[in-house]
Amino acid sequence: MAKTVVKAVIIASISASIALLISQDTSTFQSALTVPMTAWILYQFSGYERIWKSLGNFQNPVLFSINGFFATFTYYSWKQTPFWNTFYISLGAFLVAGAVSLLIFKYWTIGD
Repeated sequence: MAKTVVKAVIIASISASIALLISQDTSTFQSALTVPMTAWILYQFSGYERIWKSLGNFQNPVLFSINGFFATFTYYSWKQTPFWNTFYISLGAFLVAGAVSLLIFKYWTIGD
């Protein structure tokens, strides 16, 4: 139980720190959106079991697309790109990640 609380505090503090750094040169709305997105990404890499489960998202187009959107949005916010440019690039990453995941899902399950 104590390890879970420590991990949650670490994830929250890292997410808030990234949002604070981003908010210096971007909009407050954009930096506020990066907090839950960064927390989601960090949560998936908070343990060995979750890392393997997140690799399984290659077969789940919806989750893989959402992860692609979140990662791209956080990355371009970190590079201090304006909100709408960041949003459109992330939307493109969402669609590309979905298409890649659908192809992986289609051919990965041939033997099933």
